[in-house]
Amino acid sequence: MNALFYIFLLYLAWKVIYSFHDSGCLFVLFLIFLIFTLSFPFNLIPIAWIWFRYIHIVNGSSAYQEYVKRESAQNAQGDKRTTQNQSYTNNTNQNQYKQRSEYGYNSQYSTHLSTLGLSTNAIHSHDEIKKQYRTLSKRYHPDSPNGNEKIFIKVQESYEYLREHYPEH
Repeated sequence: MNALFYIFLLYLAWKVIYSFHDSGCLFVLFLIFLIFTLSFPFNLIPIAWIWFRYIHIVNGSSAYQEYVKRESAQNAQGDKRTTQNQSYTNNTNQNQYKQRSEYGYNSQYSTHLSTLGLSTNAIHSHDEIKKQYRTLSKRYHPDSPNGNEKIFIKVQESYEYLREHYPEH
């Protein structure tokens, strides 16, 4: 048999195994099959390999492009899901931040509650805050015997902040 027939056989084999990604490995297996039949001329192996790689690069590029399109479509779906999950997470985090801001987990809110001597883990009503403010303002008022003007000013600022930013508490 002549060399063109073997090249034609290689081409047919390539068409059969076209859909596999690792076609180089399949090409080698096909050559081994031909070698075991002892009907393949060994001097054509390098030429057949070069021809196979050329055909694979030229004709396989469309298959590769289809593969890339398929992968990018799958990645786009994954990115869309990730984006939806992130937006859900962001909305959840924003809602939690709002709730924490409303119920005492905001850092400024906590700082001002601590200044008034109130627990930062509990939700305090406006009456509780006002009662604690009056107690501390009497204790630290500059005119009282144990008065401390700096502490009195901090207590007053904290109460004003809480009254302005959290009027319903």
